Amino acid sequence: MNKLVKTLLIGSLTLGGFTMANASPDHFDKPGHAGKSCGKHEKDRGARIEKMIERLDLDEGQAEQVRNIRDNYHPQMEQLKEKMKDNRQQLRELVQADALDQEQVRVIAEAIGDLKTEKIILRTTMKSEIRMVLTEEQREEMKQWKKRRGFGHGRRHHGRDTD
Repeated sequence: MNKLVKTLLIGSLTLGGFTMANASPDHFDKPGHAGKSCGKHEKDRGARIEKMIERLDLDEGQAEQVRNIRDNYHPQMEQLKEKMKDNRQQLRELVQADALDQEQVRVIAEAIGDLKTEKIILRTTMKSEIRMVLTEEQREEMKQWKKRRGFGHGRRHHGRDTD
């Protein structure tokens, strides 16, 4: 990885870690928070897939394949989320220490970067597999649907990137 990019990534992850570390412990348990504890994403994951199935008018065989693909990737994604959660907790603990161990912060920041990379790879692979289940017309409809929702134009809607 380019040294400048790596330095910027580590810096941004470190800053994000400090921000997370300074949040109150109960912040992540509040309703509406994007974390696992709010339960929103757990419910939305199934709802988004079902909405896609309905919107693209998938036949039962296609719908089953899409659900199976999602279910196959779910354990790996959950494992990555747990590892990221552990790393954020470690960063919070480092910030609370009497003396900041910058080398340990760097190690954790790099680990978070690696986990995010793995998550992107998994999500992209899953999306690609789902696309292969669709007909050309359904792929085009999905493309138009996402375009209408603002995807592909530098905007990302929270929680809507797995359709």
